[in-house]
Amino acid sequence: ATWCAPDETNESPLARHRMTRNATVRDELARFCARRDDVDVDDDAHALASVASGVRDGDVRVIDVVVALERELCGVEPHPRARATRALAHVACELAREVLDVQSRHTLSAFFASKLSDYAVIAHAARGAVACVDAGDDEDVEAIANGAFAGCDVQALSQADRERVLEVGVRALRANGAAAVRGAGEGDCEKACASIIAAFDGEKDPRCVLL
Repeated sequence: ATWCAPDETNESPLARHRMTRNATVRDELARFCARRDDVDVDDDAHALASVASGVRDGDVRVIDVVVALERELCGVEPHPRARATRALAHVACELAREVLDVQSRHTLSAFFASKLSDYAVIAHAARGAVACVDAGDDEDVEAIANGAFAGCDVQALSQADRERVLEVGVRALRANGAAAVRGAGEGDCEKACASIIAAFDGEKDPRCVLL
């Protein structure tokens, strides 16, 4: 038999379809991150639906979405960083409970946890974090509680962002108290108590106190 190097002609129709779908999603995400907020609402909705659909259908992996957004997620400019985080939060909100595999959900949980102290993206990171807590396991809850309590100076945030981050922390505690305490204290119960108390200490806004 004659061996020939693999090329496009030897790819299966499914592989070609997935390559095309991934390219479409990358283009959609690039345009999405470049747009201003609330200007092209229909285009934004179409882009987010396209990304979620690609992941739901199994043609696009969550890691592919993260890689496509890497420049924006790691950049110093707050607007594209916020837009990229919004895209990942949409994936989590739409798919975390029924579609995402465990590793994909863990990847998103760790990402959202790390962004709960990033002023530019807190609103979107909190939405994604709540979705991962509600659908998640011990590892998801532990990571997100760590971000909300140990990794974030909650009382230094604006009122709206304090409310968002505290809601994330409370949801984690209610979903799985043991895992949340491990995350809040990085394995140390005394440190966990101190972190949780510090998040609420001095809070005067009733919207946050009543959480």
